[in-house]
Amino acid sequence: MKNKKTLSLGIASAAAMALGILLSGPVGTLIVGITRPQPNWVDAKTFITNFDKIQALPFLFGFLTIVGSIIFITSLYRLSDDKKKEMMVPGLIFIGIFGTIASFNCLIQGIYLPNIVLSAIPGMESIISALTMTNPSSFPWIAEAFSSAFFGLALASTAVYFGKSKLDGLIRGLLIANAVVSFFPVIMILIDSSWFFSFYGLVCSFFESAIIICIAVMSTVSLCESKKS
Repeated sequence: MKNKKTLSLGIASAAAMALGILLSGPVGTLIVGITRPQPNWVDAKTFITNFDKIQALPFLFGFLTIVGSIIFITSLYRLSDDKKKEMMVPGLIFIGIFGTIASFNCLIQGIYLPNIVLSAIPGMESIISALTMTNPSSFPWIAEAFSSAFFGLALASTAVYFGKSKLDGLIRGLLIANAVVSFFPVIMILIDSSWFFSFYGLVCSFFESAIIICIAVMSTVSLCESKKS
C-alpha cells in the first residue's frame, strides 16, 4: 500500500514537472509574446515603461517544475532498495541545490521585480538592471545556467531506479543525455556568455526542455506499469 501511494505521488509529480516546463517555457513565453512582450534590453527605464504583470507568469509557472521535480526524485528514492538509495543520495543533494537556485530566480523575476516596478520605487534602476532576466548580462542568467546543471545531475541519479525493460532503458539513456546537455549552458557562460543567447543557446535550451518532458512522460508510463503489477 505504501509503495502504491509513493508510485501515485511519483506519477503526479512527473506530470507536474512536464507541465511546469511547458507552461514556464514555450507556453508562458508565447502568452507574454502575444500580450505584452518586453523589447530587447536597452536600460531599466525602458524595462519599466514596457512592464506588465503578465510578464511574471512564466516564472510563477516555474514553481510547478521545481516542486514537481523535487517530489519526483524523492519518490523514486523512496521506491528504491537500500543499495540504489545509496547511489541516489547525491541526487537528493543536487535537486536541493537546484530547488534553492531556481526558487530564488522565480521569486526575483515573478514577485520581487514586479513589486518594485509597480510600486514605482525611485532609485531602483541599478537593482532592476542587475536582476531582471530581460538583461542578458544580469546575474540570474548565471544562476539559471548552474541550476540547469544541478537539475541534470539530480535527474541522472535516478537512472539506477529504472529496470531492464526497453522503456526503462530508453529513460536511462535520456537521463544521461540530459545530464550532458545540461552542462552546455555553464560551458557557454564560462567561455563566452554571448553563446548562451545565440542560436546555439536557444537550440540547447529547446533540446534540454524536450528531453526532460520526454523523461517525465516516459517515467509516468513506467510508474503506471509498476503500479498495475
